[in-house]
Order: sequence, then C-alpha cells, then structure tokens
Amino acid sequence: MDRNEEELRPLSLIPFGAPGVGKSNILNKLLNKEIFVSTSSATTGVTKTIRFETGYALGIPNAIRLIVCDAPGVGDLKMSL
Repeated sequence: MDRNEEELRPLSLIPFGAPGVGKSNILNKLLNKEIFVSTSSATTGVTKTIRFETGYALGIPNAIRLIVCDAPGVGDLKMSL
C-alpha cells in the first residue's frame, strides 16, 4: 500500500450559516461543479433539503477527496446576536 489509511479518508465539509449567504455556491466552487442550486440573491434561501455529494477538491483528480453536505440555512439574517 503506497498511502496510509489516514490519507485515504475523505474530508467531510458541512457549511453553517444563515439562508442565502452562499453556502451552496462555495460547495460548487470547492468541487468545481455546478451541483447545488445557488442564486446571486441573499434575500431567501434556495436549499430546502439536505444533500450529500462526493468529489475531489477543485475538481482535480487524485486531489483531496471531499464529502460535502448542502443543507438549508439556519437562523435569521435580521436577528442580531
């Protein structure tokens, strides 16, 4: 075996944030694919269900393997901390 088991494990990413802030867009950029629906408007969240996808970082074969999760946003953009 050329690579140890630690190197073979994919990196799991789950972005967290308010609806419409660009989480789906970032995941698309990380995988270099248009998989998740995203819009240029931050007025409302588009993602309504949880979805997992796998791929390679920036779409480069043999790069870091990724498991990404796109999910609806949480919280309210108008709510202050």
